[in-house]
Amino acid sequence: MKKRLSRLLLIVALSSGVSFSIFAMEPLHWQELTSEQQTLLKKLKNKWDKIPPIRQQRILKGLDRWQSMTPEQRKQMKKKFRRWRNKSPEEKARLRKRFEQYKKLSPEQKRRLRKRQKWFLQLSPKQRERLRERWKNMTPQQKKRFMKMGSDQRQRLKDKIRDRQNTDK
Repeated sequence: MKKRLSRLLLIVALSSGVSFSIFAMEPLHWQELTSEQQTLLKKLKNKWDKIPPIRQQRILKGLDRWQSMTPEQRKQMKKKFRRWRNKSPEEKARLRKRFEQYKKLSPEQKRRLRKRQKWFLQLSPKQRERLRERWKNMTPQQKKRFMKMGSDQRQRLKDKIRDRQNTDK
């Protein structure tokens, strides 16, 4: 259990996305950590002084985030960590690439994407599967047209899907 927690803390720390200038940072020596930090990071004791300062900071930031989480949030994070750990290296690489693409989007594009995702997740599993199948069967041109649709066109499509859902019940 403690080994999993240590790994999870490390993943949380590494994925926290904090950006620091590596040149402006001094390494933090193990003795400079609080006793609580040392206890929680004891698996890293022998490696700590060899870890680059930027990673040390990310680990500590992730540790702070972990400690501030509610038990439910920790449970969700553990679940996400297990799913991540079970993915193939190829799938992890694909997801990392998609995340890098997401980071390059404008704030407005990110907002629209989050809104679409929220809408999609509110659909029933059956509806989501139908949409996934429909998307898979679209040509690249159809996919492009769909992505360029105006909000009014997308709303009509959403209404059509909702009507189908009501007739399926």
